[in-house]
Amino acid sequence: MFLFSFFQIIKFALQNFWRNIWLSLVTITMLILTLFSVTSLFFINILANKAIETVQARIDMSIYFKDDVTEAKVQEIKDYLENLSEVKEVKCLLKEQALEEFKTRHANDSLILKSLEELSSNPL
Repeated sequence: MFLFSFFQIIKFALQNFWRNIWLSLVTITMLILTLFSVTSLFFINILANKAIETVQARIDMSIYFKDDVTEAKVQEIKDYLENLSEVKEVKCLLKEQALEEFKTRHANDSLILKSLEELSSNPL
C-alpha cells in the first residue's frame, strides 16, 4: 500500500511539474539564486573580516617631536604607549637614524632624495 501511494505521489508531482513547466523553472531559478546570494554574502563576510584583521595588524604610526622636547618627556610618552594593549611595538629613533631610514626606504625615488639634498638641515 505504501509503495503504491509513493508512486502515485511521484506520478502526480511529475504531471504537475510538466503542466506548469514555466512556473516550475522560475521557482527553481529563484531557489538557486537565493541560495547563491546567501552563500555569496557568507563568503564576502568572511573575506571582509580577514581583510580587516590584516589591515589592523599592519597599522604603523610615526610620532615626531620638536627639538625642544626633553628626553624625559619622550621617555614618558614612550612608556605610556608601551602600556597600551593595542600597541605591539614602540621604537624610538634619533633624528639621524630616522633620516637614514627614510633615505633607505625611498632609495628608488630620485625626486625625494634630491629634495632632501636641497634642505640645509634634517627635516625629521
